Amino acid sequence: MNDYQKEELEALEQISQTMVQLKPDERIMLSEMIEPYLSFRRKLDAFLSGKFSDHCTSSCYQNNLSACCSKDGIITFWADAVINLFCSSKAQIQDVYKSLKEPWSQVKCTYLTPGGCCWKVRPLVCAMFICDSAQKNVFGKNAQAKTKWRQFERTAKSFRWPDKIVLFDSLERCFMEKGCRSSLMHLNTSPGLLNIKKKYGVKLY
Repeated sequence: MNDYQKEELEALEQISQTMVQLKPDERIMLSEMIEPYLSFRRKLDAFLSGKFSDHCTSSCYQNNLSACCSKDGIITFWADAVINLFCSSKAQIQDVYKSLKEPWSQVKCTYLTPGGCCWKVRPLVCAMFICDSAQKNVFGKNAQAKTKWRQFERTAKSFRWPDKIVLFDSLERCFMEKGCRSSLMHLNTSPGLLNIKKKYGVKLY
């Protein structure tokens, strides 16, 4: 297990332990907070599946060429992990634990299994990654699809970019109030993102 896997595992364990302690009304509140994001992800996944699935599967996944899934570690946010765990079954959560405890591989993401990504709701950075080749192949033939993709990019930014209170920041704060601390809490630890908050007058935790 490398440092990246340890960092991810530590975050997952904190989230799991805190989730168990949530009161029913807190779980309802959490569900209501993330539902707009899940609605966005359902639409995004449908778009990606319809426009890119065939191209990406044959061009990258089957040939181990992906610039994303072949990396030693993707950048996950605390909110990514919270949302995924909240939406996952016990079996799916165990799959994530198992992946993190597997020996590190140089040729694939630690979360990439023979059946694909083991996350129920993939990290946003993964969902929004389309390589230049895939964009050229699809958008070059379909200007309407390119326009739709730009809309998805703007919506994705509205959940994560802290020029105001956004979902990813709110989820970090909720768990910080319960004593959680993690290097994955980028919106409350990254100097660059903290500077953005200061610039736009967003209250710091």
